Formats: sequence, C-alpha cells, structure tokens
Amino acid sequence: MRKSFFAVSKAVVAVLATTSISFAALADGGAKFLGNITTSSQVRSDMGTYWNQLTNENGCKWGTIHSVDNSGKSKFNFNGFDSCENGYKWAKAQPGRTFKFHALIWGSQKPDFLCTKKNPGITKEKTKQYIVEWFDAVAAKFPDLEYIDVVNEAIWDGNNYHSGYSKPAQGAEGISTDDPDCGGTYIIPALGGDEVIGGKHQYNFVKTAFEMARERWPHAKLIYNDYNTLSWQMNEGIEMVKTLVANGAPIDFYGQQSHDCKGMSKSDFESKLTRIHNETGLPLLISEYDIGEADDQKQKNDYANQIPFMWETPWIGGITIWGYINGATWAANTGIMESDGRKRAAMVWL
Repeated sequence: MRKSFFAVSKAVVAVLATTSISFAALADGGAKFLGNITTSSQVRSDMGTYWNQLTNENGCKWGTIHSVDNSGKSKFNFNGFDSCENGYKWAKAQPGRTFKFHALIWGSQKPDFLCTKKNPGITKEKTKQYIVEWFDAVAAKFPDLEYIDVVNEAIWDGNNYHSGYSKPAQGAEGISTDDPDCGGTYIIPALGGDEVIGGKHQYNFVKTAFEMARERWPHAKLIYNDYNTLSWQMNEGIEMVKTLVANGAPIDFYGQQSHDCKGMSKSDFESKLTRIHNETGLPLLISEYDIGEADDQKQKNDYANQIPFMWETPWIGGITIWGYINGATWAANTGIMESDGRKRAAMVWL
C-alpha cells in the first residue's frame, strides 16, 4: 500500500533516529525524489542534507558544453561553467540519489555557432551533424543517465515556439534567455521539420530528438519539458504531447516546470495537473517548481497547498525545486533558505 506523505516523513524520522548514515535528505525513504539544482554554479555542501536529486541549472545545457574550433570541429567541456560532470558525480556518490540531465535540445542557450547571423556558413546539414555529435558526446560521457530533458520548450503558441528555435521568444515570467542577435537556426529542419496537418503542428523535430535519445539511452526516462503548461498554454501543451505520443515518440514523462503557480489555489492546482495527466496519458514530473513570493507566509501557504498532492499522487514521478538559496535563484524571492542557513517558512514547513 502506498504510504502517505506524512507517513513516509515519520518513517524517515524513525530510521534516522536509529541508523548512522552519511546523508539524510528530506525525501529519503520515499517513493519518489525531492530534488533541487546547483546554486550559483556550485553543488552546496548542504545539498545532500535536504535533497536526493540534482539538476544542474545551466551546466548541462547544449550551449554551455558544445563549442567548435576554428576549423568547425566540435569540442565538448563537461566540467566548465556549472559543471555538468560535478553534478553527475555528486548524484553517483551516494545510493538513493538521482541525477537529471537538462537539456539536450532547447531553442534557448544553444551554441552560438548554430546561429545564422553569427555563423553565416551554417547549414541544415551541418546543424544535423552537430546535433548527432552532441548526442553522441553526452552518451559517451554519461551512458547511464536516469532522467533526461530531451526537448525543452517547443510548443507552438500561435506565432512562435516557446523558445527561440526560429525567432526569439518572450520566455517564462517575461524572462527570456533567447538571443535576439542569433537570427534563427536550422535545428527544426535538421531534425525533420514541423509538418502541419489539418492546422495542427506534428512536431516532427521533437519526435526525431526523442528517437535519437532512445537509441542512446534505452533505459533512461525521457522527458518533454515546458514552462507555462499550467496557466497559459495548457491546451497547446496537451495537444502537442498527445500528437507526439500518437505519432510514436518515446516520451516517458511530461515535465511541468511549474514556475507559474504563485497564488494558485489547491483545487485549481490539483485539477490542472489531473487534466494534463488524464488527457495526455503520461505520468508527470514537477521539473522546476518555485514560488516567487517575498511574503514568507504566502510562500509557505502555496507550498502547503501544492506539495502534498505532488508527493502523494502516484502518476507524478518526482519534484525538483528550482533553487533553494534566496538571492541565488533565477527569479526574485523563489528561495526558501538564506545563504547562512536560516530557513524561510516554506522550508520550515517542508
């Protein structure tokens, strides 16, 4: 029988009272992970005290690792900024920890050499070559990845994709990492285009990326990840994932970034997630959860209204909170601890 969130918590406390172990994250002993990200490009020394899953905030993104030399030959640095390799090693150092690779294909934070304005000599064929080399390099470095964000933010919302596959997009909460001077890329045509049938995008390029990932990681959980699927483009996201699944894309999870849940009622939050799961037929991951709220009590209330449902629902596979140190997260007031270890009310509750 599945234990409740509170029953699991009590069980963990009982184990910790009688057992000497080297780390004791909040979710140890639970049926799913409760994770977080690197902080200011580092894995903090207290990471394992609280979290048993890690996602590098930026260090595993395509544009961070992949570059080319003067002759156009690919180079890969997995131990550079926000070291992807260090995040992976942290997760592998202790049993019970999980690592999620974020992300293979994304219209934002892609290599500059793919940009048509910055590299006028780039072609569709060369772009495909670089994509294959990128996938192969990641597979050679990390052949046993458990979770992979294969494609990030590719929903068509009426006049653009959610990130800059073809032109810059606004981005979540008005914050965009798209490069307005890029001029677009050949990522979509290089991966098979995006056919429109009966007015509906088929996302062929997304399907191709998932097929490439499955070839290299037959046992990994492959994730499609997007940011505004609980508030702004829920319908478009459901339609996209349903289309991909119907067309045979090997997607294991639909990642809900959940950056847009501030002030969302318990009933609204639960009904939206349930609808997305029911209509796509896929389990969900809460992949980038945060609440940008300066008022400690209001932030804590959102956590208390939303976290238990995520934890207790069997078709939600895990939760990654997107930063925990206040002032060192991508958006203001999303942290739940101060840098000196003082806990905000949401962290006390958690």
